[in-house]
Amino acid sequence: MTADEQRAVSALLADRARLRAFCRELFELADWPEGGDIDGFSFQDAAVKHGLLTAETRTERCGERCYCADEYHGEEAMREGVACYRKADWLAGKFGG
Repeated sequence: MTADEQRAVSALLADRARLRAFCRELFELADWPEGGDIDGFSFQDAAVKHGLLTAETRTERCGERCYCADEYHGEEAMREGVACYRKADWLAGKFGG
């Protein structure tokens, strides 16, 4: 196996471990199988913890439909800088980095 192939396999194993840990935490948060809900903030916190989401500070809208500005913070807070959560590159399909 080449060094590039070894790095690729290692990256896939790391991704798998992150996803497994994230799934386990979601099951725990949902109190499965007894039932329950996972609120959006708990989901987001777990996704950040396990590397599925990354936070970046934004001071302007990211596009025409910016959830951070429109739904959560508003234009004034955006000018001051807010945490904006994005899917991790490996999860969003941006491979090779």
